[in-house]
Amino acid sequence: MEICNIKNIDLPKKVQRKTHTQKVRQHKRLYGTSIEERPASVDSRVMFGHWEGDGIVGKNKQGHLITLVERKTGIGLLFNVGDRKADKIVNVLDELEHNFGALFPLVFKSITKC
Repeated sequence: MEICNIKNIDLPKKVQRKTHTQKVRQHKRLYGTSIEERPASVDSRVMFGHWEGDGIVGKNKQGHLITLVERKTGIGLLFNVGDRKADKIVNVLDELEHNFGALFPLVFKSITKC
């Protein structure tokens, strides 16, 4: 009985490169209307009450800040929500609504996520 010293590298079919096709990824989720579809009156910045919101994630994904900036005046609000869970962001908006009371719909006509 003779032992054959053949390795995978010696067999051409075993070492051929496998091609992988990449999947084209669509947007994960679409929430609400797109920022491009907002009315021209909001884009012109002539009316007070239209806000842009964004989130800032801390180093190593620890901590999360929410910013709201009014488009006409540039007034900014900053909130520390701790993490990215939706209920924390809803709590911030609920607290704003509670603090502003009847003025809330006048001050916050729209909030657009950037």
